[in-house]
Amino acid sequence: MSTTATVPGTASVPTLSITLRGTFLYVFPADIKTGQTNYVDIYAAFCPYHEAGFFYCDNSYSETDLWQSVKAPGLSRDYKIDGSGLKTYTTAPTILSPGGFLPAAAEQGPLLKPAATDKPSMQLKLAMFHLQLPLPMAIYPLYCDEVEVVRDGKPTSQLSHFATAVRFLYEWDTTSPIELTIPGNAAKPLTPPIGNGLPNSADIEVRYEGLAVRDANDEHSDARSCFANLLEMTALPWSLNYNDGFPGTSSAAKTGAIQPRARTGGDCYAPSLFVGLDG
Repeated sequence: MSTTATVPGTASVPTLSITLRGTFLYVFPADIKTGQTNYVDIYAAFCPYHEAGFFYCDNSYSETDLWQSVKAPGLSRDYKIDGSGLKTYTTAPTILSPGGFLPAAAEQGPLLKPAATDKPSMQLKLAMFHLQLPLPMAIYPLYCDEVEVVRDGKPTSQLSHFATAVRFLYEWDTTSPIELTIPGNAAKPLTPPIGNGLPNSADIEVRYEGLAVRDANDEHSDARSCFANLLEMTALPWSLNYNDGFPGTSSAAKTGAIQPRARTGGDCYAPSLFVGLDG
């Protein structure tokens, strides 16, 4: 779905956005068109030296600290963000187009999704941690970068635009709290400020990122590594080609003729992957 829906928060309807920055696998419910399940499962790839945090207002929680604070053995790193005042959606979300950024003829949209001929085999036990969110009303792609996702081992040097982060948008009754459920089923407050002269929207941010270390030899080395770990959870035999001539990508020499449109952070985030978002 795409592009022109009016987003609450610009007029009288308060909006909550949940911004997700990191290398994530988004698994939308198989029965998304029947309305039987209205949650999205999000899995973080196991990327060395990466840590996650949940940010709201001037407060934050470290995912590592939350997980390590649970003393009972064997608990999974499962989290959930929800609130009774979030409007429930039971249909596929609208995919908004980043205004003025992507070319009008963007190849397949900025969200990376398996094609109908791809057969992902889920290996979700390989995830670093799991986060569940309510099905959003709309998804806004963020920090789009130019890269070719090589699906058959044969780079073509034709770069596409893929989002390395997204923003989920919800209608929200601001009199109700937002909570983060952590391992052990305890709940932490996660309500961002809204009203009292503030804009009619608020944001919670989930970050999963590594050290801001730049490899002078290959500035996309972390993106390639994180993307490979992401694919381990789906068994898809893909790779990334930034048209820079480094191993695993195009064999062409680095010419500088094509450069990434956006620098997406110190560790150069990889595209996230969206499974089941076919509506």
